[in-house]
Amino acid sequence: MSALAVRSAIYSFAHNDNISINYKWPNDILIDNNKVSGVLIETTKDNKALVVGIGINLISNPNKTKFNWQSTNINDCLGIRINPKVISKILLKELIKYIQLWYGNGFSYIKSLWIENAIYLNQELNSIDLKKNIKGIFVDIGECGQMILKNDSSELIEIASGTFVPTKLMDKYVTSN
Repeated sequence: MSALAVRSAIYSFAHNDNISINYKWPNDILIDNNKVSGVLIETTKDNKALVVGIGINLISNPNKTKFNWQSTNINDCLGIRINPKVISKILLKELIKYIQLWYGNGFSYIKSLWIENAIYLNQELNSIDLKKNIKGIFVDIGECGQMILKNDSSELIEIASGTFVPTKLMDKYVTSN
């Protein structure tokens, strides 16, 4: 829901329908394949609440993100400067909207909205930061938001965290580090 809200908030400023805003599992929002935003979600110690942290690159960005993902900012992509307070208010309204949609339509509806704009879906991915290398085709998102991969033996593997790179980009990743 957080990623959906970020995408909607950014689109509310875009006067160009030709930009592509996608999600890279588990927590990145990309514009034209460059990271513009990240979402971190943690539970409180008592498991009674979630803490959601959202960062959006409004006027600047790091040259490269962790694991060398290219990054961008809203000013460079859309040619506009957005006031942080203004986008925060819009983002909160969008979060409330998606929470209401979740309660009204269930998780499968929210999941379908996320899947529509998922990057690397149906592509082979490799883990690059886990103790054990995991490789498989990104086939779905589970009921708890986990990535579901299908390995070479057609087994389904559920992944709750980690960074995954498409196999076709592994050479680029390995040579750039």
